[in-house]
Amino acid sequence: MAQDCAAEARTGKNIVMGFSKHNQPIIYFFPSRNSTPLEQRRVVHGIFMLERAYDLMPAGVTDTLVVFNFSGKRQGPPTSISAARQTIHILSAYYPESLGVCIFQDMPWIVKGFVNLMWPFVDPVTKQKVKIGSSEGKEVIKDGYADAGQVLREAGGDLDIPYDHDTYWPALLETSLKLRAEEETRWRALGERQVGREERLFKRAAGGADIAHVMPTVIATGSDGAESSATTSGEEHSDLD
Repeated sequence: MAQDCAAEARTGKNIVMGFSKHNQPIIYFFPSRNSTPLEQRRVVHGIFMLERAYDLMPAGVTDTLVVFNFSGKRQGPPTSISAARQTIHILSAYYPESLGVCIFQDMPWIVKGFVNLMWPFVDPVTKQKVKIGSSEGKEVIKDGYADAGQVLREAGGDLDIPYDHDTYWPALLETSLKLRAEEETRWRALGERQVGREERLFKRAAGGADIAHVMPTVIATGSDGAESSATTSGEEHSDLD
């Protein structure tokens, strides 16, 4: 699946990078970077990135901080209503409570109209988690969701990192596979399978130095600021699903 999603990821339209103050992985959506022809777009890419965010979650964290940033010149046609409805259905049916907070930044009037069309299909609980931000995007920092050092500059933070697919993508996959393998090792070490076993027994601790950021110059950790260096082999892994 990773290889199938790589082409759509090349522009950096979806990025998992950094953590909130509650150790939630931060997922960025940059709709203006979506250059994939409408007929070739698939919902699976966004779901794949959500799964990678799940891989990065430490013990005790079950949801994400999501930022939709609409700044920049659009590189392709907007998402269709049918695709948006399909995404909402998948998230509601298979990923309930995966959203901690969702912030919409710099929405043009046409996007506001689109959101209004989709709003009736959003469940009431999710609606309460959606925030409307300004073009500067400072609400992420000002409202205390994340530290500036964990947020991309485009979204109001201090991270000035131009997206480089050939660096980011293999590093993200390698980090996800590494954390999955370590988690499985800890889980197997607990002995016989047991219904109701707590995830904290095999998930990594928040802020541990074992979580290298998916960009080589920035480290994504928990809220305590522990750091480590990211290294990548440059290979794309295809066994993530």
